Amino acid sequence: MVQKIWQSYRSIERLVSVVLVAFIVIVGVQWVISSLLGFIPDSKDNGIYTEGLVGEVAVLNPLFVDFSQINRDFSRLVYSGLTHYNPVKKIFEPDLATFAISEDVTEYTFKLKKGLKWHDGQSITTDDVVFTFNDVIKDPNFANTLLQGVFADVEINKIDDYTVTFTLSQPNAFFLSNTITGILPKHVYKDIPVELIGSEINDKMLIGSGPYQFESLKQTENGTNEILLKAYKNYHFGKPGLKEILLKVFPSDADLLADQAMLNSIPQLGSENAKKFDTDFEVKDYQLPQYTALFLNQENPSLSTERMRKILKNAFDKNYLEATLTDKQAIGGPYFFLEEINKIPARDLGLLNDQLDELGWSINNATKIRENERGEQLKYILLVRKFDNNPAKEYENKVVVDHIVDAGKQLGIDIELVEADANEFAAKVANKAYDIVLYGQDFGYNLDAFAFWHSSQIGPNTFNLSNFQSVSADDVLEQLRNTRDQDERRSLLEKLNVILKADAPAIFLYTQKYLFAFDNSVKNRTILDDYATIADRFYAVETWGLK
Repeated sequence: MVQKIWQSYRSIERLVSVVLVAFIVIVGVQWVISSLLGFIPDSKDNGIYTEGLVGEVAVLNPLFVDFSQINRDFSRLVYSGLTHYNPVKKIFEPDLATFAISEDVTEYTFKLKKGLKWHDGQSITTDDVVFTFNDVIKDPNFANTLLQGVFADVEINKIDDYTVTFTLSQPNAFFLSNTITGILPKHVYKDIPVELIGSEINDKMLIGSGPYQFESLKQTENGTNEILLKAYKNYHFGKPGLKEILLKVFPSDADLLADQAMLNSIPQLGSENAKKFDTDFEVKDYQLPQYTALFLNQENPSLSTERMRKILKNAFDKNYLEATLTDKQAIGGPYFFLEEINKIPARDLGLLNDQLDELGWSINNATKIRENERGEQLKYILLVRKFDNNPAKEYENKVVVDHIVDAGKQLGIDIELVEADANEFAAKVANKAYDIVLYGQDFGYNLDAFAFWHSSQIGPNTFNLSNFQSVSADDVLEQLRNTRDQDERRSLLEKLNVILKADAPAIFLYTQKYLFAFDNSVKNRTILDDYATIADRFYAVETWGLK
């Protein structure tokens, strides 16, 4: 039969058929070879929405999103929380559950929507919610102590298969922001020791309920990791329009930019790369509510005085740091996004030296270090985290540290640098084993700074890194936790910003300037002027589609 059909073809038809079959075979072989080698060929041209990111794929788990922007992006696409953040309206909305809040903002009640399913087809119930928060996050062995602290004094109760309550020991109008935390499937994680959750990436455990489900994680020969996600057809907000999303995680900015022709968007690069994008991209700049600061530990007697803290505040040249670190912008206070950032005044070293003399700190001509009348040297230990696998961050820290040490010398202050890896740094921070610590804070969705500045949070194992005590700051922080009115909240945050700038428990150095590059291939996507986190770009991702 096949032979007869073939003989019936004219010569030209036979030629076309041979060429067509050969083409199909070649393409098929290329795809198989590419898959075996661990990469997806020409993803942008194969109808896959592709993003380029820079970093490491160290953890993929919704309970550890603060550890990695890569993980935050992944978790936003693969997992769902009880609520989600709407970056357009700047409010929290129901996701897996609707919610009600008591008048005194101490009880939050969530009712799961009916018919919710995990990516493996299992039903989602309040057992999964209670497991995530009670059995994992609140377990003493849970590795993310920051998230654990958020729920430490929260009582979580299952009412029925669809209803769960969170009862707080104190009013907290910011608490809703914590319920965007991705829920884990109990049937997948119940037999895993809590201390191991988040410690490794296991493909079989990456089961969520978000708009996209995990398909594969592969590494190319040049060290780029490729995370392929496919649309989850039973997503509770509707089947996504993009069939597949590919997150390409590059080792460096240079590697990413070299491969940018294969990308639909590059959501987060430093502003120093502004002139390195292809002309196919539209580029927008943005900032996130995050900052880097020097926290001054007031357990040191000299740092307990406001005059000394203000001298140090004016000793470091933020204008120099901004000019040297071109992707940074100097700031005045922690809530810089609520104020107009004016030009930072130039420092006056002569005036600062005079002020130190007035405080009784005199230069020892032999050591060039200031001493008080008891012969005690003006000396501070500066704690800084090491970033051995992040050259850009190491360079940033070196610029800052070199400047601080040099400024100290010009004032007769001996600043001793102590560098520590991630684990040692965390331990020293917990024990407040420093006089000054270089530390960054990312507000994200939660502008509550109670843990950082309230006097009840001083001492070891807290995030009041300065051991700061202020009656006026305490009052504002407590009012903030009691109000849900957005205008009143903004007014109180502005007031807190003024207090912190005036009392100087920390020296607020700078914020990061970012670039978002994107092509015009996606429909129904909204690019915003600002974000709480850059993962907010995936808001309503299920409505997107390729043009």
